[in-house]
Amino acid sequence: MDLQDIEKYYINLDYEELKSKRRKASMEIYALCKKIKLKHETFVNRLEKTVLMLENHMPLLKSICNHTDVPEAIVTYINYYRINIYKSNHKEKQAKQEVIWTLILTLLNFCARDDVQYFLETCIITNSLADNDLYNNTYKELLSHQTIEIIVLDDSDLYAQELLTPAISCIINVTSIWSEDIAAAKNLATSLDRNIVLINMLDFYETMIVIPYIEMYKSPLCNFNINDERCIVNMIKPICSKKKPVPANPIYNYMFYDGTWQKPIQNTYWLHNNILRANATKDDMSRCFASAKKGFKIWSELSTESRTQILSKFAFLLEYISKPELSEIVFKWIKFPLWYKNSLQPQSGRSLVVRTRKPKGVITLVEKKETNLFRKLTQSLIIGNSVVVICSANSCNIIEYCNLFLSSGIPPGVINMLTCESIKPLNELRYDALDLNEIYYQFTVSKQVATMI
Repeated sequence: MDLQDIEKYYINLDYEELKSKRRKASMEIYALCKKIKLKHETFVNRLEKTVLMLENHMPLLKSICNHTDVPEAIVTYINYYRINIYKSNHKEKQAKQEVIWTLILTLLNFCARDDVQYFLETCIITNSLADNDLYNNTYKELLSHQTIEIIVLDDSDLYAQELLTPAISCIINVTSIWSEDIAAAKNLATSLDRNIVLINMLDFYETMIVIPYIEMYKSPLCNFNINDERCIVNMIKPICSKKKPVPANPIYNYMFYDGTWQKPIQNTYWLHNNILRANATKDDMSRCFASAKKGFKIWSELSTESRTQILSKFAFLLEYISKPELSEIVFKWIKFPLWYKNSLQPQSGRSLVVRTRKPKGVITLVEKKETNLFRKLTQSLIIGNSVVVICSANSCNIIEYCNLFLSSGIPPGVINMLTCESIKPLNELRYDALDLNEIYYQFTVSKQVATMI
Protein backbone atom coordinates (compact mmCIF):
# COMPACT_ATOMS: atom_id res chain seq x y z
CA MET A 1 0.00 0.00 0.00
CA ASP A 2 1.53 3.31 -1.09
CA LEU A 3 1.28 6.70 0.60
CA GLN A 4 -1.58 7.86 -1.65
CA ASP A 5 -3.74 4.89 -0.63
CA ILE A 6 -3.07 5.57 3.06
CA GLU A 7 -4.01 9.23 2.62
CA LYS A 8 -7.23 8.19 0.85
CA TYR A 9 -8.27 5.99 3.78
CA TYR A 10 -7.58 8.75 6.29
CA ILE A 11 -9.56 11.26 4.24
CA ASN A 12 -12.53 8.89 4.09
CA LEU A 13 -12.65 8.29 7.86
CA ASP A 14 -16.03 9.66 8.84
CA TYR A 15 -15.14 11.53 12.02
CA GLU A 16 -17.88 14.08 11.39
CA GLU A 17 -20.55 11.38 11.37
CA LEU A 18 -19.26 10.05 14.71
CA LYS A 19 -19.25 13.57 16.17
CA SER A 20 -22.76 14.14 14.91
CA LYS A 21 -24.02 10.92 16.52
CA ARG A 22 -22.39 11.86 19.83
CA ARG A 23 -23.86 15.36 19.73
CA LYS A 24 -27.31 13.85 19.16
CA ALA A 25 -26.80 11.34 22.00
CA SER A 26 -25.61 14.14 24.28
CA MET A 27 -28.75 16.18 23.59
CA GLU A 28 -30.88 13.11 24.37
CA ILE A 29 -29.10 12.65 27.70
CA TYR A 30 -29.65 16.29 28.72
CA ALA A 31 -33.31 15.97 27.68
CA LEU A 32 -33.59 12.80 29.76
CA CYS A 33 -32.11 14.58 32.79
CA LYS A 34 -34.89 17.20 32.66
CA LYS A 35 -37.46 14.42 33.15
CA ILE A 36 -35.74 12.91 36.20
CA LYS A 37 -37.62 13.76 39.41
CA LEU A 38 -36.12 12.10 42.48
CA LYS A 39 -36.67 14.73 45.15
CA HIS A 40 -37.16 13.44 48.73
CA GLU A 41 -35.88 9.97 47.77
CA THR A 42 -33.42 8.23 50.11
CA PHE A 43 -29.90 7.64 48.85
CA VAL A 44 -30.40 3.87 48.55
CA ASN A 45 -33.63 4.40 46.58
CA ARG A 46 -31.85 6.87 44.32
CA LEU A 47 -29.17 4.29 43.57
CA GLU A 48 -31.82 1.68 42.77
CA LYS A 49 -33.63 4.02 40.37
CA THR A 50 -30.33 5.12 38.83
CA VAL A 51 -29.62 1.48 37.95
CA LEU A 52 -33.06 1.14 36.33
CA MET A 53 -32.50 4.26 34.22
CA LEU A 54 -29.03 3.10 33.22
CA GLU A 55 -30.38 -0.29 32.15
CA ASN A 56 -33.31 1.25 30.26
CA HIS A 57 -31.02 3.63 28.36
CA MET A 58 -27.93 1.42 28.07
CA PRO A 59 -27.52 1.70 24.24
CA LEU A 60 -27.71 5.50 24.46
CA LEU A 61 -25.08 5.69 27.21
CA LYS A 62 -22.81 3.17 25.50
CA SER A 63 -22.89 5.24 22.33
CA ILE A 64 -21.49 8.28 24.08
CA CYS A 65 -19.09 6.96 26.74
CA ASN A 66 -15.40 6.77 25.87
CA HIS A 67 -15.59 3.02 26.47
CA THR A 68 -18.71 0.91 25.96
CA ASP A 69 -18.05 -1.00 29.20
CA VAL A 70 -18.39 2.10 31.39
CA PRO A 71 -22.23 2.14 31.77
CA GLU A 72 -22.33 -1.57 32.69
CA ALA A 73 -19.46 -1.04 35.13
CA ILE A 74 -21.38 1.78 36.81
CA VAL A 75 -24.38 -0.54 37.21
CA THR A 76 -22.14 -3.25 38.71
CA TYR A 77 -20.58 -0.78 41.15
CA ILE A 78 -23.90 0.67 42.25
CA ASN A 79 -25.46 -2.77 42.81
CA TYR A 80 -22.47 -3.97 44.83
CA TYR A 81 -22.15 -0.91 47.06
CA ARG A 82 -25.90 -0.32 47.35
CA ILE A 83 -26.25 -3.71 49.03
CA ASN A 84 -23.28 -3.01 51.33
CA ILE A 85 -24.58 0.44 52.31
CA TYR A 86 -28.01 -1.06 53.03
CA LYS A 87 -26.44 -3.73 55.24
CA SER A 88 -24.20 -1.28 57.12
CA ASN A 89 -26.85 0.14 59.46
CA HIS A 90 -24.49 -0.42 62.40
CA LYS A 91 -21.98 2.07 61.00
CA GLU A 92 -21.90 5.49 62.55
CA LYS A 93 -23.35 8.27 60.44
CA GLN A 94 -20.02 9.94 59.57
CA ALA A 95 -18.41 6.67 58.41
CA LYS A 96 -21.47 5.89 56.30
CA GLN A 97 -21.35 9.34 54.72
CA GLU A 98 -17.70 8.81 53.79
CA VAL A 99 -18.55 5.51 52.06
CA ILE A 100 -21.39 7.17 50.15
CA TRP A 101 -19.30 10.15 49.02
CA THR A 102 -16.40 7.90 48.04
CA LEU A 103 -18.75 5.86 45.85
CA ILE A 104 -20.27 8.98 44.26
CA LEU A 105 -16.89 10.52 43.44
CA THR A 106 -15.58 7.21 42.10
CA LEU A 107 -18.57 6.89 39.76
CA LEU A 108 -18.14 10.48 38.58
CA ASN A 109 -14.47 9.73 37.94
CA PHE A 110 -15.52 7.07 35.42
CA CYS A 111 -17.35 9.70 33.38
CA ALA A 112 -14.82 11.46 31.19
CA ARG A 113 -17.68 13.28 29.46
CA ASP A 114 -19.62 16.13 31.07
CA ASP A 115 -22.98 14.88 29.78
CA VAL A 116 -22.65 11.43 31.38
CA GLN A 117 -21.39 13.02 34.60
CA TYR A 118 -24.38 15.37 34.55
CA PHE A 119 -26.71 12.38 34.15
CA LEU A 120 -25.23 10.70 37.24
CA GLU A 121 -25.31 13.94 39.23
CA THR A 122 -28.97 14.41 38.34
CA CYS A 123 -29.84 10.86 39.38
CA ILE A 124 -27.82 10.67 42.59
CA ILE A 125 -27.23 14.20 43.89
CA THR A 126 -29.60 16.86 42.49
CA ASN A 127 -32.32 17.89 44.99
CA SER A 128 -30.88 15.60 47.67
CA LEU A 129 -29.19 16.45 50.96
CA ALA A 130 -25.88 15.99 49.14
CA ASP A 131 -26.69 18.83 46.72
CA ASN A 132 -24.94 21.51 48.76
CA ASP A 133 -21.92 23.83 48.80
CA LEU A 134 -19.69 21.09 50.21
CA TYR A 135 -20.18 19.08 47.03
CA ASN A 136 -20.36 21.90 44.50
CA ASN A 137 -17.46 23.96 45.87
CA THR A 138 -15.27 21.30 47.45
CA TYR A 139 -15.80 17.64 46.62
CA LYS A 140 -16.06 18.17 42.86
CA GLU A 141 -12.62 19.76 42.89
CA LEU A 142 -11.19 16.54 44.32
CA LEU A 143 -11.81 14.79 41.00
CA SER A 144 -8.77 16.56 39.55
CA HIS A 145 -6.46 15.59 42.43
CA GLN A 146 -5.01 12.37 41.07
CA THR A 147 -2.10 11.29 38.92
CA ILE A 148 -1.89 8.13 36.81
CA GLU A 149 1.43 6.54 35.86
CA ILE A 150 1.63 3.71 33.32
CA ILE A 151 4.68 1.43 33.35
CA VAL A 152 5.48 -1.31 30.84
CA LEU A 153 8.24 -3.38 32.40
CA ASP A 154 10.61 -6.04 31.15
CA ASP A 155 11.47 -8.73 33.68
CA SER A 156 14.76 -7.00 34.44
CA ASP A 157 12.97 -3.71 35.16
CA LEU A 158 10.66 -5.02 37.88
CA TYR A 159 13.23 -4.30 40.55
CA ALA A 160 14.37 -0.93 39.19
CA GLN A 161 12.62 1.40 41.63
CA GLU A 162 14.56 4.35 40.23
CA LEU A 163 12.41 4.09 37.09
CA LEU A 164 9.35 5.12 39.08
CA THR A 165 8.36 8.66 39.96
CA PRO A 166 8.03 9.42 43.70
CA ALA A 167 4.52 9.53 45.13
CA ILE A 168 3.03 13.01 45.47
CA SER A 169 1.73 13.49 49.00
CA CYS A 170 -1.30 15.67 48.21
CA ILE A 171 -2.46 13.69 45.16
CA ILE A 172 -4.06 10.26 44.75
CA ASN A 173 -1.30 8.22 43.15
CA VAL A 174 -2.22 5.48 40.67
CA THR A 175 0.24 3.20 38.86
CA SER A 176 -0.57 0.67 36.14
CA ILE A 177 2.06 -2.08 35.75
CA TRP A 178 2.19 -4.25 32.64
CA SER A 179 4.28 -7.42 32.76
CA GLU A 180 4.09 -11.12 31.92
CA ASP A 181 5.69 -11.95 35.28
CA ILE A 182 2.64 -11.58 37.54
CA ALA A 183 4.43 -12.67 40.72
CA ALA A 184 7.20 -10.10 40.27
CA ALA A 185 4.64 -7.42 39.36
CA LYS A 186 2.73 -8.16 42.59
CA ASN A 187 5.94 -7.87 44.61
CA LEU A 188 6.65 -4.51 43.00
CA ALA A 189 3.06 -3.38 43.64
CA THR A 190 3.40 -4.27 47.31
CA SER A 191 6.53 -2.16 47.68
CA LEU A 192 5.18 0.91 45.87
CA ASP A 193 3.95 3.91 47.84
CA ARG A 194 0.74 4.24 45.84
CA ASN A 195 -2.96 4.47 46.65
CA ILE A 196 -3.96 2.25 43.73
CA VAL A 197 -1.89 -0.21 41.69
CA LEU A 198 -3.36 -1.92 38.62
CA ILE A 199 -1.59 -4.96 37.18
CA ASN A 200 -2.15 -5.62 33.47
CA MET A 201 -5.14 -3.30 33.38
CA LEU A 202 -5.70 0.42 33.05
CA ASP A 203 -9.29 1.24 33.91
CA PHE A 204 -10.81 1.30 37.40
CA TYR A 205 -14.16 0.08 36.16
CA GLU A 206 -12.66 -3.36 35.50
CA THR A 207 -12.42 -3.79 39.29
CA MET A 208 -14.39 -2.94 42.42
CA ILE A 209 -11.83 -0.34 43.44
CA VAL A 210 -13.06 2.92 44.94
CA ILE A 211 -10.89 6.02 44.77
CA PRO A 212 -10.20 7.21 48.35
CA TYR A 213 -10.85 10.93 47.84
CA ILE A 214 -12.65 11.54 51.13
CA GLU A 215 -10.27 9.42 53.19
CA MET A 216 -7.22 11.17 51.76
CA TYR A 217 -8.48 14.69 52.31
CA LYS A 218 -10.76 14.25 55.33
CA SER A 219 -8.68 16.40 57.69
CA PRO A 220 -7.74 19.23 55.29
CA LEU A 221 -11.31 19.45 53.99
CA CYS A 222 -12.29 21.69 56.91
CA ASN A 223 -10.57 24.54 55.04
CA PHE A 224 -10.06 22.62 51.78
CA ASN A 225 -6.36 23.23 51.70
CA ILE A 226 -5.06 20.31 49.67
CA ASN A 227 -1.39 21.16 50.11
CA ASP A 228 -0.42 19.15 53.20
CA GLU A 229 2.36 21.49 54.32
CA ARG A 230 0.17 24.59 54.17
CA CYS A 231 -2.64 22.73 55.90
CA ILE A 232 -0.53 21.93 58.94
CA VAL A 233 1.05 25.39 59.00
CA ASN A 234 -2.41 26.97 59.02
CA MET A 235 -3.74 24.67 61.73
CA ILE A 236 -0.84 25.34 64.11
CA LYS A 237 -0.64 29.07 63.46
CA PRO A 238 0.61 30.71 66.70
CA ILE A 239 -1.62 33.14 68.59
CA CYS A 240 0.28 36.22 69.71
CA SER A 241 0.20 37.24 73.38
CA LYS A 242 1.72 40.00 75.50
CA LYS A 243 5.47 39.88 76.06
CA LYS A 244 6.80 38.92 79.49
CA PRO A 245 10.02 40.19 81.12
CA VAL A 246 13.04 38.02 80.29
CA PRO A 247 15.32 36.73 83.11
CA ALA A 248 18.92 37.98 83.25
CA ASN A 249 20.50 34.61 82.41
CA PRO A 250 17.78 32.64 80.67
CA ILE A 251 17.86 28.96 79.76
CA TYR A 252 16.92 28.27 76.14
CA ASN A 253 14.86 25.38 74.77
CA TYR A 254 15.04 24.87 71.03
CA MET A 255 12.95 22.95 68.52
CA PHE A 256 13.89 19.46 67.35
CA TYR A 257 13.83 18.30 63.74
CA ASP A 258 16.21 16.75 61.21
CA GLY A 259 17.58 14.76 64.15
CA THR A 260 19.08 17.78 65.92
CA TRP A 261 18.22 20.84 68.00
CA GLN A 262 17.18 23.84 65.93
CA LYS A 263 17.14 27.53 66.83
CA PRO A 264 14.13 29.51 65.56
CA ILE A 265 14.89 31.14 62.21
CA GLN A 266 13.62 34.56 63.30
CA ASN A 267 15.08 34.24 66.81
CA THR A 268 11.60 34.27 68.38
CA TYR A 269 11.07 32.88 71.90
CA TRP A 270 8.42 32.78 74.61
CA LEU A 271 8.90 32.55 78.36
CA HIS A 272 7.66 29.50 80.25
CA ASN A 273 8.72 28.70 83.84
CA ASN A 274 11.77 30.98 83.48
CA ILE A 275 12.83 29.10 80.34
CA LEU A 276 12.88 30.73 76.92
CA ARG A 277 11.30 28.30 74.48
CA ALA A 278 11.57 28.63 70.72
CA ASN A 279 8.41 30.14 69.24
CA ALA A 280 7.91 28.60 65.81
CA THR A 281 7.15 30.81 62.84
CA LYS A 282 5.87 29.75 59.44
CA ASP A 283 9.45 29.23 58.20
CA ASP A 284 10.28 26.96 61.15
CA MET A 285 7.14 24.94 60.52
CA SER A 286 7.94 24.53 56.83
CA ARG A 287 11.45 23.27 57.61
CA CYS A 288 10.13 20.94 60.30
CA PHE A 289 7.53 19.54 57.93
CA ALA A 290 10.18 19.01 55.23
CA SER A 291 12.20 17.08 57.82
CA ALA A 292 9.15 14.96 58.67
CA LYS A 293 8.57 14.14 55.00
CA LYS A 294 12.18 12.98 54.61
CA GLY A 295 11.88 10.97 57.80
CA PHE A 296 8.66 9.37 56.58
CA LYS A 297 10.32 8.15 53.39
CA ILE A 298 13.07 6.39 55.37
CA TRP A 299 10.85 5.09 58.18
CA SER A 300 8.00 3.79 56.00
CA GLU A 301 10.41 1.76 53.86
CA LEU A 302 11.62 -0.19 56.91
CA SER A 303 9.90 -3.47 57.67
CA THR A 304 7.48 -3.67 60.58
CA GLU A 305 9.99 -5.97 62.30
CA SER A 306 12.74 -3.34 62.00
CA ARG A 307 10.49 -0.61 63.36
CA THR A 308 9.48 -2.91 66.21
CA GLN A 309 13.12 -3.53 67.16
CA ILE A 310 13.94 0.18 67.16
CA LEU A 311 10.87 1.15 69.19
CA SER A 312 11.55 -1.72 71.61
CA LYS A 313 14.97 -0.20 72.27
CA PHE A 314 13.27 3.15 72.86
CA ALA A 315 10.92 1.48 75.37
CA PHE A 316 13.89 -0.04 77.22
CA LEU A 317 15.54 3.39 77.40
CA LEU A 318 12.34 4.86 78.85
CA GLU A 319 12.40 2.19 81.52
CA TYR A 320 16.09 2.95 82.17
CA ILE A 321 15.31 6.63 82.89
CA SER A 322 12.52 5.61 85.30
CA LYS A 323 9.55 6.08 83.00
CA PRO A 324 7.93 2.63 83.42
CA GLU A 325 4.41 3.78 82.51
CA LEU A 326 5.55 5.25 79.19
CA SER A 327 7.72 2.21 78.51
CA GLU A 328 4.73 -0.08 79.06
CA ILE A 329 2.64 1.97 76.61
CA VAL A 330 5.30 1.68 73.90
CA PHE A 331 5.72 -2.08 74.44
CA LYS A 332 1.95 -2.57 74.25
CA TRP A 333 1.33 -0.65 71.03
CA ILE A 334 4.28 -1.89 68.98
CA LYS A 335 2.20 -5.09 68.59
CA PHE A 336 -0.53 -3.00 67.00
CA PRO A 337 -0.03 -4.01 63.30
CA LEU A 338 -0.48 -7.69 64.19
CA TRP A 339 -4.10 -6.99 65.13
CA TYR A 340 -5.14 -5.90 61.65
CA LYS A 341 -5.51 -8.19 58.63
CA ASN A 342 -5.58 -7.27 54.97
CA SER A 343 -8.60 -8.28 52.92
CA LEU A 344 -8.59 -10.25 49.69
CA GLN A 345 -11.63 -9.57 47.54
CA PRO A 346 -12.21 -11.77 44.46
CA GLN A 347 -14.37 -10.09 41.84
CA SER A 348 -17.12 -11.38 39.61
CA GLY A 349 -15.16 -10.24 36.57
CA ARG A 350 -11.58 -10.91 35.59
CA SER A 351 -9.80 -9.12 38.42
CA LEU A 352 -8.63 -9.81 41.95
CA VAL A 353 -8.38 -6.92 44.42
CA VAL A 354 -6.22 -6.92 47.54
CA ARG A 355 -7.11 -4.14 49.96
CA THR A 356 -4.40 -3.12 52.40
CA ARG A 357 -3.56 -0.02 54.42
CA LYS A 358 -0.45 2.13 54.09
CA PRO A 359 0.94 4.82 56.41
CA LYS A 360 -0.78 8.18 56.07
CA GLY A 361 2.48 10.19 56.04
CA VAL A 362 3.13 12.98 58.53
CA ILE A 363 0.99 12.86 61.68
CA THR A 364 0.66 15.98 63.86
CA LEU A 365 0.05 15.42 67.58
CA VAL A 366 -0.86 17.83 70.37
CA GLU A 367 -1.73 16.32 73.76
CA LYS A 368 -2.12 17.58 77.31
CA LYS A 369 -1.41 14.20 78.91
CA GLU A 370 1.93 12.51 78.35
CA THR A 371 0.43 9.02 78.40
CA ASN A 372 -2.03 9.92 75.62
CA LEU A 373 0.78 11.43 73.56
CA PHE A 374 2.98 8.34 73.82
CA ARG A 375 0.08 6.03 73.01
CA LYS A 376 -0.73 7.91 69.80
CA LEU A 377 2.96 8.45 69.04
CA THR A 378 3.64 4.70 69.17
CA GLN A 379 0.49 3.82 67.21
CA SER A 380 1.45 6.15 64.37
CA LEU A 381 5.18 5.26 64.39
CA ILE A 382 4.82 1.48 64.31
CA ILE A 383 2.59 1.75 61.24
CA GLY A 384 5.30 3.74 59.44
CA ASN A 385 4.30 7.38 59.82
CA SER A 386 6.58 10.21 60.87
CA VAL A 387 5.35 12.61 63.55
CA VAL A 388 5.42 16.32 64.35
CA VAL A 389 4.67 16.94 68.04
CA ILE A 390 3.42 20.45 68.83
CA CYS A 391 4.35 21.63 72.33
CA SER A 392 2.65 24.70 73.78
CA ALA A 393 2.01 26.18 77.21
CA ASN A 394 -1.09 23.97 77.48
CA SER A 395 0.30 20.72 76.07
CA CYS A 396 2.97 18.28 77.20
CA ASN A 397 6.57 18.72 76.12
CA ILE A 398 8.81 15.94 74.77
CA ILE A 399 12.08 17.86 75.06
CA GLU A 400 13.53 15.42 77.61
CA TYR A 401 13.01 12.48 75.22
CA CYS A 402 14.47 13.90 71.99
CA ASN A 403 17.99 12.59 72.63
CA LEU A 404 16.49 9.18 73.45
CA PHE A 405 14.94 9.06 69.98
CA LEU A 406 18.41 9.24 68.44
CA SER A 407 19.98 6.86 70.98
CA SER A 408 17.38 4.20 70.19
CA GLY A 409 18.13 4.38 66.46
CA ILE A 410 15.04 6.27 65.27
CA PRO A 411 16.18 7.97 62.03
CA PRO A 412 16.35 11.80 61.86
CA GLY A 413 13.06 13.39 60.83
CA VAL A 414 10.86 10.56 62.08
CA ILE A 415 9.97 12.37 65.33
CA ASN A 416 10.02 16.16 65.27
CA MET A 417 9.10 18.80 67.84
CA LEU A 418 7.81 22.33 67.31
CA THR A 419 7.16 24.71 70.20
CA CYS A 420 4.59 27.51 70.14
CA GLU A 421 3.26 29.60 73.01
CA SER A 422 -0.33 29.10 71.97
CA ILE A 423 -2.14 27.50 69.05
CA LYS A 424 -5.57 27.21 67.53
CA PRO A 425 -7.73 24.23 68.59
CA LEU A 426 -6.79 21.15 66.58
CA ASN A 427 -10.02 19.17 66.65
CA GLU A 428 -9.21 17.68 63.24
CA LEU A 429 -6.03 16.09 64.60
CA ARG A 430 -7.23 14.50 67.84
CA TYR A 431 -7.01 10.87 66.64
CA ASP A 432 -9.32 9.76 69.44
CA ALA A 433 -10.66 6.50 68.00
CA LEU A 434 -11.10 3.70 70.55
CA ASP A 435 -11.97 0.68 68.40
CA LEU A 436 -8.79 -1.10 67.21
CA ASN A 437 -9.90 -1.11 63.60
CA GLU A 438 -10.74 2.61 63.71
CA ILE A 439 -7.42 3.40 65.39
CA TYR A 440 -5.60 1.67 62.55
CA TYR A 441 -7.70 3.51 59.97
CA GLN A 442 -7.05 6.95 61.42
CA PHE A 443 -3.28 6.60 60.95
CA THR A 444 -3.43 4.94 57.52
CA VAL A 445 -4.91 5.34 54.06
CA SER A 446 -6.17 2.60 51.80
CA LYS A 447 -4.00 0.88 49.22
CA GLN A 448 -5.68 -1.25 46.58
CA VAL A 449 -3.90 -3.63 44.21
CA ALA A 450 -5.98 -5.04 41.35
CA THR A 451 -4.66 -7.86 39.16
CA MET A 452 -6.19 -9.06 35.90
CA ILE A 453 -6.74 -12.83 36.19
